[in-house]
Amino acid sequence: MQTPDSSTVNALGLLVLRAVPSGLMMTHGWPKLGRLLDQWGSEEGVKFFDFLGLGPEVSLILTVLAELVAPALVAMGWKTRWAALPAAFTMTWPRLWCMAATRWGTKNWPCCTSCASPP
Repeated sequence: MQTPDSSTVNALGLLVLRAVPSGLMMTHGWPKLGRLLDQWGSEEGVKFFDFLGLGPEVSLILTVLAELVAPALVAMGWKTRWAALPAAFTMTWPRLWCMAATRWGTKNWPCCTSCASPP
């Protein structure tokens, strides 16, 4: 039996390190896309936390891009470091600001995903 080449093992390891956190982020962003599509153009409008002061619609669109599109780019390996920045920001922001006063059990998801974001 032939042992795998170190470059093959390295490539597989990088694939797993890109795909797993990206898959977790995309499962977190998929409901937000549904929420955006459901609330867009409704009478009540989009209800979302306005974290940048740009309005709830823009904030939700940026969050969907950062939690759904950017992780897909990271999983594919295209411009990985640049694509990881929006996802890291979107997970670091709730950890530092929105959940600062809560206990660890409710803020472990943003902490874990912001730590797992590729450099």
